[in-house]
Amino acid sequence: MHYRTMRWGVFVLASLFVVLTEYHLKRTSDLPSEILWHAVLLLGILIFTMAMFNRFEQLEREIRAQAGRTRALFEASGLGIILLGPDCCVAEANGSAAMLTGWSRGELVGMKACTELIETSGTNCPGICPRDISEARPDEQALLNLNIRHRDGRTVPVMASLAPLMTTGGQTGMAVLMWDISERVRLEAEAARRRRQAEGLSAIGREIAAFSNLNRQMDRILDRARSLFDMDLVAWGVLDETARTMTWQAARGTAADRIRGTVQAMDTGVMGRWLLAGRHYVTRDLAGDHSDAPEARAMFGEPPLLTAMAVPFRIRDNAYGVLLCAANRSISLQDEDVMLFMHLSGYIATAAENSLLMDEVQHMATLEERQRLAREMHDSFGQTLTYLGMRLHFIGKAAERGDTEAILKETAGLRQVIQETHTEVRRSIFQLKESGQPRAPMPARWAQLLADFQERTGIQANFHFDEGTPSRFDEHVQSHLTRILQEALANVRNHSGAVSVAVRVEKTGGVLHLTIGDDGCGFEVGGAAGPAQHHFGLSIMRERAEAVGAALEVRSTRGQGTVVSLKLPLVSGEA
Repeated sequence: MHYRTMRWGVFVLASLFVVLTEYHLKRTSDLPSEILWHAVLLLGILIFTMAMFNRFEQLEREIRAQAGRTRALFEASGLGIILLGPDCCVAEANGSAAMLTGWSRGELVGMKACTELIETSGTNCPGICPRDISEARPDEQALLNLNIRHRDGRTVPVMASLAPLMTTGGQTGMAVLMWDISERVRLEAEAARRRRQAEGLSAIGREIAAFSNLNRQMDRILDRARSLFDMDLVAWGVLDETARTMTWQAARGTAADRIRGTVQAMDTGVMGRWLLAGRHYVTRDLAGDHSDAPEARAMFGEPPLLTAMAVPFRIRDNAYGVLLCAANRSISLQDEDVMLFMHLSGYIATAAENSLLMDEVQHMATLEERQRLAREMHDSFGQTLTYLGMRLHFIGKAAERGDTEAILKETAGLRQVIQETHTEVRRSIFQLKESGQPRAPMPARWAQLLADFQERTGIQANFHFDEGTPSRFDEHVQSHLTRILQEALANVRNHSGAVSVAVRVEKTGGVLHLTIGDDGCGFEVGGAAGPAQHHFGLSIMRERAEAVGAALEVRSTRGQGTVVSLKLPLVSGEA
């Protein structure tokens, strides 16, 4: 019934009630009947009734306006809102909820929230479907992470806020406000992936820095890179800009057997032209980019490799190699992926350059040792053989004359020369040989070396290794130090005429001091600076010292012996 009709109905009923009440009172008592009194009373009833119903109408309009605004907000909200009834079924949903789930609003109504709409680990939906309003605890009104089943079968991660509702009959419903957090989840996963890639790249860099031979470790590097970038194939090749070809040296993963060891012409195919231009190459159709290159299509096309990155790297401004990774599925590569891959290729380029430099250093060390041996052989064995040839010539002439006495005399002289040559051969072998176990600490190796020296020469050898001095060095440093010691001992043996030699090793501050002193005849240091001065080898010793960053000093006075002093700055933490 409308408020206007109700208003007049209530007024008539109130007036009738007043008239009947007065009529009853007049019959039972002596109350006077006055028309004015009746009029005032009825007017009061009329005013009260009108005021009361006007207020009712105002409240109704406000409620309807509020309901309209709530409905407009419900419909226009960017948040998906679903209203659940007491049975935990969807009673109503707005347009945003329909867009979020893929279901129409009509299809959503009646769906069971916990079994058809929301993915749950169990059979219940704690906090979403309370049995009564008392179960809607404050902690259940906090934000929840939910997974919504989309109509197309995928799962949509959402953040949800719950608010309990009182429905007709005192039963409890629930308002669920949801918003899509797929992008946030994707960004978090992407950030985690980038973090793993950065950590993996750092680990690869540390491993590469420790490699002495890159080729022996390349398969391991490629396996790590394939896992790091989630690719099906990673390959490394050497680029020949002159021949305009690529020789694939190593490959791991899908099609690795077809790629490893092949020579690819780089003039054909998009990848080759980009790499020859010194630019990185990114594609989502690797096999298609080589449609004009049959040999490349055979490598990349069965099964077809789609997504690929290839980065050329250079050593000393010359194209040296290419690092390639590829997948047999379509992947959207970001700029960050390309940058990380370029960093990895940079690590490999640095390792390759270090490997080349190490080869050059070893080659130079070999040449240096060969030159020293050549000087040794020329100064000792070469001169001895020349002398033997001359004496044999004299023996032949004496034999022709029948001069037996001369033959015996020359033969005795030859026997002595041969004995001295044998001693010189043993000395050279001792100088080339490092005593002790190769992996033993340096003090043990040097102690053995000095014991052998004393046994062979009869010269008293004293060795002191100060406590607290590092006992292990890099093999390169330790080898040079040992060679310097051997050269100094050889000089003592050959030229000093010493009775004893003392070797002392100690650490002062951050410097290692090696001192080799003898009590021999000594010499004029300035007069023995050249390399041809009777095997003193001072120039070789200085070259070896400079190779490890050490300073070598020789002090000697005739009749007062010789002291060879070496100072090697220690790297922090070296042991």
